[in-house]
Amino acid sequence: MTTKKTVKYELATHQGSDVILILFDYDIELIQQVKLSGARWSKTKKAWYVPDSVLLREQFGLAPAENNKTILPKVHPINQVALDNFTNTLLLKAYSPNTLKTYRNEFTQLLYVLKNRHIDSLDMDQLRSYFLYCLSQLKLSENTLHSRINAVKFYFEQVLKRERFLFEIPRPKKPSILPKVINAKDISKLFEVTTNLKHNTMLKLCYGMGLRVSEVVNVKIKDIDRKKDKSLLKGQRAKKTGILICQKVFWNSFARIIRPINRRSICLKAKPIVNTPRVQSLPTIKKWTRSIKMCC
Repeated sequence: MTTKKTVKYELATHQGSDVILILFDYDIELIQQVKLSGARWSKTKKAWYVPDSVLLREQFGLAPAENNKTILPKVHPINQVALDNFTNTLLLKAYSPNTLKTYRNEFTQLLYVLKNRHIDSLDMDQLRSYFLYCLSQLKLSENTLHSRINAVKFYFEQVLKRERFLFEIPRPKKPSILPKVINAKDISKLFEVTTNLKHNTMLKLCYGMGLRVSEVVNVKIKDIDRKKDKSLLKGQRAKKTGILICQKVFWNSFARIIRPINRRSICLKAKPIVNTPRVQSLPTIKKWTRSIKMCC
């Protein structure tokens, strides 16, 4: 008589990504099956896992994920005015599009849970219980929970003008992760295998000046002062500008890729691609590191 093998599936977060844990007692046959299916072993979770997806949720009999597109229409009319006021206040304060999207998404999650209860009626203890539910039941990461607390805090303090309303609610401690450092030899190989002049210049700007991708693709010739070896950096984050030292070695690359028609245009400007942001003209690090491994 063969005993029925019990397999359980649980939603979790592993290394910052949503996954589905495959839980079962030690069994060699089951281990071989999950290996063949592409599952990986997690030492921290002590379980096999696969990436969270709609198809796998349906296959494992798990409830489908509620994304913001499906939740937004389900916000009760009693809280629709609060959502509109929340969005309008973000717009009036000229928050960045990314911040507006993140705050709106996180705030909508709370409104969805409240259903027909007005958000203005919540007190400190009820909000504390909600954030505890997000951490213990929804298994939100520390960064996601911080964003959700910030969104709710913005509504109560900036929209309703209740000063320091969430001051007493503790915040989860963010994990302290050491940065991944690329050694000098690999950096040299990175530059060597990138034969495209524009991409090579982008890489050197990222490494030599510590720029973000969004800042690199918006570098303009008119912002570079050759005499003082400085560059005016128009930041894409928090609407800040700054002065950075622009090494002379970069100017040779700039001079070779400047468009002769318009010397003041964006020197790293890419050809427009349909439905593709200009930022994506910068090749992915994954592609570069793959090229490095091939040369090693």
